[in-house]
Amino acid sequence: MSKYARDKKFFIENIAPMEDAIYRYLLGKVDDRSLAEDLAQNTMEKAWKNLSQLREWDKARSWLFCIAKNEVTSHYRKYETIEYYDENAEEDGLVAEQIEREQTDILESLIHDFDVYTMRKALSQLEDKYRKLIVMHYYQGMNQREIADLLGENRSTVRVNIVRALEKLKMLMDEIEEEVR
Repeated sequence: MSKYARDKKFFIENIAPMEDAIYRYLLGKVDDRSLAEDLAQNTMEKAWKNLSQLREWDKARSWLFCIAKNEVTSHYRKYETIEYYDENAEEDGLVAEQIEREQTDILESLIHDFDVYTMRKALSQLEDKYRKLIVMHYYQGMNQREIADLLGENRSTVRVNIVRALEKLKMLMDEIEEEVR
């Protein structure tokens, strides 16, 4: 079997099935479905182009998530913009309804950004063992069996710890929201 055929077979059997998990991970990072789809596609393309750089094939999952993380970082470095509200928009021909809609969108965006901020801050305060479980399960899309295998733990232990992690995360988020009020 040629190297190309071997690489193609490995990619189809081991890398391609992870595309959905990559998408969910990226969606958690950027919170924009269209952007997450684009970044997931870019991640898969880079994985295919750079498959020869993967030295240990059993570490394909972490390698792929590293590529995805780098895609997010590159995107924000390249496209980071500052949005502002133009007070003279009405003079430029925009109707009042559009301005109201923009103000509503801005408010919704601020609320969403606060929720994302709260979640990230709470995650950063969570114990490492719990944070790791939340990230693996909810951001990387791993099921409890995969997590248990990866960590060398019993599946029921993983399940209980995920529940505990969620409870602690909720408490931390509530505390952060109380600090802001």
